[in-house]
Amino acid sequence: MKFKLIDGFLLNTKRLFKLTMRTFIFLFFSAVFAVSPNSSFSQVKVVIDADKEVTVNEVFKIIKNQTDYTFVYQEGIFKKQSKIQLKKGKVRVDNLLNQIILNSNLDIVVTSGNTILIKEKKRNNKQKFQVL
Repeated sequence: MKFKLIDGFLLNTKRLFKLTMRTFIFLFFSAVFAVSPNSSFSQVKVVIDADKEVTVNEVFKIIKNQTDYTFVYQEGIFKKQSKIQLKKGKVRVDNLLNQIILNSNLDIVVTSGNTILIKEKKRNNKQKFQVL
């Protein structure tokens, strides 16, 4: 029986190619699933138990009771702020905060220590909130 060198080479090449592809797929998916977002702020949700109209301070109490965020703001900064309409269900925290500053002169800064700073908006500031 004769053994052809070319057949053995092609067989080993196919095995090597399959091994390389399996390794690549494994490493690719390991890298993709290992990547986490810089901040999970936009993924945090709070539960609203009923449709209601609340003040800004009450929204902060809801967020603070259901998450580990704390709020820092100047006293009296919300005097002219209108009430906010909340609907029953799960709501993302960033949507609530954007609803608060929608028609106001406020700026929200989220720090890495889960502290949310609320201050008066600087002129020409187009970003709704910043994550530090």
